[in-house]
Amino acid sequence: MRTLRYVFGALVVAAAIVLPQAAQATPEWTPVTTIDSHTGAQSVRVTALGAGHFLSTWQNVAWQLVASVSSDAGATWSTPVPISAPENGGAPYRVATDGHQGVGVVWDAFDARGVTRANFSRDGGRTWLRTPQTFSDTSETAMNSDIVSGRPGEFTVTFTEHSTLDSRFHVFSRTTEGYGAQWTALHRVSGASIHGSWATVIRGPGNSLYATWMADFGSSSTVQFAVSRDEGTSWSTGVDVSTSNANASWYPAIAVTSSGRVAISWYRHVGDDWPIFASTSTDDGVSWSSEVQLSTTAGFSDSQNLSVDGSGRFVLVWHAIAGGSQIFAATSDGGVSWSSPVQVSQNGGATGPLVVRGAGGVFRCVWDEGDKIVTTTSSDGISWTPAVVISGDTRGKMGNSVATDGAYTVVAWSQDSAAAGGWVPVATGTPAFVAEPRALASTGTSVSSMLLCSLALVLVTCGGLLASLSHRRTRAPGKTLGR
Repeated sequence: MRTLRYVFGALVVAAAIVLPQAAQATPEWTPVTTIDSHTGAQSVRVTALGAGHFLSTWQNVAWQLVASVSSDAGATWSTPVPISAPENGGAPYRVATDGHQGVGVVWDAFDARGVTRANFSRDGGRTWLRTPQTFSDTSETAMNSDIVSGRPGEFTVTFTEHSTLDSRFHVFSRTTEGYGAQWTALHRVSGASIHGSWATVIRGPGNSLYATWMADFGSSSTVQFAVSRDEGTSWSTGVDVSTSNANASWYPAIAVTSSGRVAISWYRHVGDDWPIFASTSTDDGVSWSSEVQLSTTAGFSDSQNLSVDGSGRFVLVWHAIAGGSQIFAATSDGGVSWSSPVQVSQNGGATGPLVVRGAGGVFRCVWDEGDKIVTTTSSDGISWTPAVVISGDTRGKMGNSVATDGAYTVVAWSQDSAAAGGWVPVATGTPAFVAEPRALASTGTSVSSMLLCSLALVLVTCGGLLASLSHRRTRAPGKTLGR
């Protein structure tokens, strides 16, 4: 009987090791939580601040930007506070964090002429400057603002502004320190002889900033790129990323690795179709590969979104109207080559894909699918898990935003609420005790290997006990087992 107790104890130990790990590998989400019960919410965004802290922002019915904070990965949210005054504008807007609870928000305000404004928070979005700041030239028309941060309290903004000097629109940048306390002069990013618009700016290795935008030549347009090595004080001469003098190339997306490999994607009008293209640089943006057409379906493709993991693998997702509106993905091995596209969604009606790198380096894709918000994961951007609905009921949904701090993931969107009688911001997240799907496998240890190791522990334990008993029989043959 003592031997059986030992064996049973070993099995209990194995179960204690295996079962919690298997449970953690199960994708689970918290119940959908209403962030604010006031209706009229649109353009909901979520931003990761680290250690389970997330910021949600949206535009309310008065065209006012507001913010709410969660410290438990989206389970509960603070009372919303205003970022901007009610005005004709506020969307589109962009959010950046400096990694030290500092947050900057920029938006387009369409008053008499059109300006770009910013506001800043030092405490993770709980409080904001009393008066938002206008950083564009108020005597000119400005729009299409974006923001990025590097050091604490320092933010660089890019925006499109009309110039009376040559009657063209150009991409400009400005940098602020001290959360808007002081600003640098305007620096032109795009070239002097062409229109530049719809710029996107991201941070690269060290003090580098990378910008990409649409360059309009009148009869054609191209995607261009420039880099700043001094926090936006000066910029390199813009270079063509897409084919020059091609048909309209629109809305570039960009991602960069820690070693300075860069990928840019856009869509372009080709005949009767709008396919997705991409180009990569393996030398920090100095030179670029020939553009590659990634989408293979006929018709319109758009909403391309890029992410990259720690190994330098780029994953690109996009929407295509083919097959009843589906989501597709392709991946690149550090910018050397691209895989063939794979279809990620299956049911049709899919739009607005976003991709982020979550816990364990696993890629998570989220999209709208009719009246549902759907998500799936992949470790390589090629094989994707079956899609999971995370939005609860079947009432109307509008837009989605996803953010991860490396451990927790939160998805937010605007939802038609029966209780509130209109559109309200809502969110769901992965709870603290649940790991991202396949996170164990990404560390080199899967649930299956855990099980094998635990069973091996049982066999070793039982083997040792049996050997001990055999030894006892040899020394005391007159004794009976179990007495």
